[in-house]
Amino acid sequence: MMRLSFNHKNKTIEMPTKKYAAAAAKYGTDEYIDVQNARRDYPNYRVVTKNRKIEKKDTIKGLTYEVMEDYISKHDSKNEIKKHYDFLRGRTEEMPCSAPYGKVKKWFLETYPNYGKYPQTSTTIAQ
Repeated sequence: MMRLSFNHKNKTIEMPTKKYAAAAAKYGTDEYIDVQNARRDYPNYRVVTKNRKIEKKDTIKGLTYEVMEDYISKHDSKNEIKKHYDFLRGRTEEMPCSAPYGKVKKWFLETYPNYGKYPQTSTTIAQ
């Protein structure tokens, strides 16, 4: 069970989650009783919901199969990576159906770790 925590430096009583805070807002619940007891023990402290920093995953928007194929064709001189890509996409006899997009994307980003780190240059000039 999640419990309250105390930040003595900031003088706050921290509720662990928004769900806990919602339950603490209902009279008579265990969470409500816990918060009231904490407020009684620390009357000068503020009650806050703990901010959890969610690590944002590095997503690359616009990475479609077509973009992957175009990138591979420009960066695979021996055609070995293209063969593996075709295998994952289900274009070979050994693999009759395509792997899920997430798996193909993960493989692509592991194969080309610098993809997306540098800005893509456009061949057209805006007028």
